[in-house]
Amino acid sequence: MKVKSIRTKLIFLIGTLIIMLGIGTGIIFYINSTKALVSNIGKTLPQIATQAANTVQAKLDGHIMELKGVAVQKEIADINMSRDEKLKVLSEQANINGSIKMGYAGLDGIMYYTDGTQENISNEEYYKKSLLNEAIVNDPVVAEDKKSMSMVYSVPIKNGDTVVGVLVSVRDGMELSDMIKQIFFGKTGSAYMINSRSESIAYKDSNMPLNQYNSIEESKKNPDLKEIASMQKEMIAGKKGLKKYVFGGVESYGGYAPVKKENWSIVVILEKNELLSELNDLKIVIVLSSIIFLGIGLLITYIIADKLSKRIKQSENLLNVFATGDLTQSIDSKSFAYKDEIGGMSMSLNTMQHSISSMLQDFKKTSVLIDDNSNRLNYISKDMNSSASNVSSTIQEVANGIGEQANELMDITLSLNNFSDKLDSLVHAMEEINRTTLDMDGLANHSNKNMSMLNDAVREIAQTFGSLHNRIYQFSGNIKEVATIIEIINNIANETNLLALNASIEAARAGEHGKGFAVVADEIRKLAEQTKVSSQNITSLIGQLSVGTELITKDTDGMKENLENQVEVIHSTITSFEQIIHSIKEVIPKIDTSNTSIMEIKSEKDTIYNKVENVSATAEEVSASSQEIAYTVDSISQLSADVSAAASELYSMTKSMSSQVERFKVKEE
Repeated sequence: MKVKSIRTKLIFLIGTLIIMLGIGTGIIFYINSTKALVSNIGKTLPQIATQAANTVQAKLDGHIMELKGVAVQKEIADINMSRDEKLKVLSEQANINGSIKMGYAGLDGIMYYTDGTQENISNEEYYKKSLLNEAIVNDPVVAEDKKSMSMVYSVPIKNGDTVVGVLVSVRDGMELSDMIKQIFFGKTGSAYMINSRSESIAYKDSNMPLNQYNSIEESKKNPDLKEIASMQKEMIAGKKGLKKYVFGGVESYGGYAPVKKENWSIVVILEKNELLSELNDLKIVIVLSSIIFLGIGLLITYIIADKLSKRIKQSENLLNVFATGDLTQSIDSKSFAYKDEIGGMSMSLNTMQHSISSMLQDFKKTSVLIDDNSNRLNYISKDMNSSASNVSSTIQEVANGIGEQANELMDITLSLNNFSDKLDSLVHAMEEINRTTLDMDGLANHSNKNMSMLNDAVREIAQTFGSLHNRIYQFSGNIKEVATIIEIINNIANETNLLALNASIEAARAGEHGKGFAVVADEIRKLAEQTKVSSQNITSLIGQLSVGTELITKDTDGMKENLENQVEVIHSTITSFEQIIHSIKEVIPKIDTSNTSIMEIKSEKDTIYNKVENVSATAEEVSASSQEIAYTVDSISQLSADVSAAASELYSMTKSMSSQVERFKVKEE
């Protein structure tokens, strides 16, 4: 896609604006000029009409003055002069002033003309007014054949101060049209005059007054004349002004003014096209000025736009380079000297370049740290997983050892039950001995056999207690091994807790990417604490078991010593059996002593039995705790695997992130 440069756009936009301003200004100036011209015509045409009216009035007054000059002549003023003398003078004057004819009338109203005609004018208005000492210019009168028209000028004839008659001059009525023809304005400007009845009495076209054209009456037949009729109504009212009207498709202006003495009105007409034709030169000036100013404006715009375009293009090129990731390009310091928006943009680009470069450098450093820490976290999680596996194996061995100890304690319990049965038999035998002591003599052989049986029983008891003694010592050693293993588990739990704490710290350093690892590390730390608590509980139980075992050991040592003493006693009894009969009184107390010792042994046996049961219950609790620890360690192992997987993923992400950042080139600071 072709991209228009800002220079072209500026030239186009500003050029369009200049054209619009030029056209708008020209139109406004043209409209204002038109209004001014129309306003000026509104003053000029009525003024011209006034001047024309004054000119007509002056010519009419001139004719009246001439007529008054004739009226004062002796031949005319003197009533004693004959008619012929008067007509002779008037004929000469008519030839001089261009009258068609002249005449005079006495007080009888009979008018005598120089052409030899006469008429009674006593009823004529001009005659009556002249008798009242008024000079009258009568309205033009059209001849019956409508080929000519005449006007009557009348003045009083005075003899002294007395009016003795009326002097009349009949002139060509077309003189008024000749006067009107002398009034023109421009090329199409013309004038005409109407009387008080709106009849044309003077026009450049003689047919109009000859036909006594009346626009007001004609407007009743022709609606196109309404505007002209409206103007003429104001004219016959003696007003002065300007009127715009359209006639025959031509728009015109009419300025009118009254001929006051005669109650006539003159209108000066100018077509609007001619009026506005004077603005054609103004149009040309406006167009040429607009073109000149447009050229100058476009040239200035091109210069300014070219400079702006170059500066913007420079910024665009830098942005294109920045877009490729190369932030090593420097911005021309000259751009900062401009205190405008583009200069501000250059400064902003410079600031952006430094900010992004600094950010990318920090980002690279951070990504390296994240990479190292994620790698370390991966190794730590693997070590933690391996340690958890070792702990699990160790705990499984502990559980197996404790299970074996529980089985051995069951065997000890069975041995103690057998020992209890044998003790009961021994007690019963001793009772029998006690009962049969008095009959010892007769039953010596039988007693000898019983003593042999007692010797065998004592030997079995000694052997059983020997086995019990060895097993108790073995059990005590196992308990010490369990204590050692629990201590190892405790140390592993502490190390796991420390590893979890280190993992939390490394995850916190990783920021947003390490939040998931922080949760996992926290769970590992909690499991390690649970492991530590469980191991402490096991240690407490093993401590109690160890105390019980030491007591059992002491009791078995005492029992073993007693058994050895019993063996010696039995041996002594057998050796001196032959003396039994003789020493029966001595035997009875010894039998009582043996009976008492056996009862004590039974009591100690019961104590050992109870302690063995307690040790067995404790072993079962230790086994259950070991299973719980094994489950916890398995959970720790699973979490360690999750941490290892997350650490590997973080490591891959940091590698990808680092490769993306390496696309950018920045200046080394």
